[in-house]
Amino acid sequence: MGKIVLRRENVVKEAASEDAARGLEAEGFIRDGSAAPSPGASGVRELEEEAGRLRTELERTRERLEEADARNRALLQELAGTREQLEAAVKKNRAAEKNRAAEKNRAAEKNKEEPA
Repeated sequence: MGKIVLRRENVVKEAASEDAARGLEAEGFIRDGSAAPSPGASGVRELEEEAGRLRTELERTRERLEEADARNRALLQELAGTREQLEAAVKKNRAAEKNRAAEKNRAAEKNKEEPA
C-alpha cells in the first residue's frame, strides 16, 4: 500500500498506514484527494458485492419502470377511447336537443296558426 498524503493549511504529511492516517486526521489533517487510499482485497470484494447488489436493484427498478410505462400507455389509450365516446355522446345529445327544440317551435307555430 502506498503512502497516504494528508494536508493541513500549508503542512503536508505522509502516513505509512491507515492507523497513522486516522491519527493525523484526528489532529485536523485532511486526506489529499490525489492519493486515495487503495482498498485491500477484502475491500475490493465488498465493493464488488455492493456493485452487484446495486446492479440487481437497478435492473429491478428498470423492470418496474417499464411495467409502469406499459400500464401508463394502456391507460392513456383507454382514456382516449373514453374521451371519444364522451364527445360522441355530447354531439348526439346536442343534436337531440336541437330536434326537440325544433319540434316545440313547430308545435308552437302550429298552435298559433290554428284558431281556438
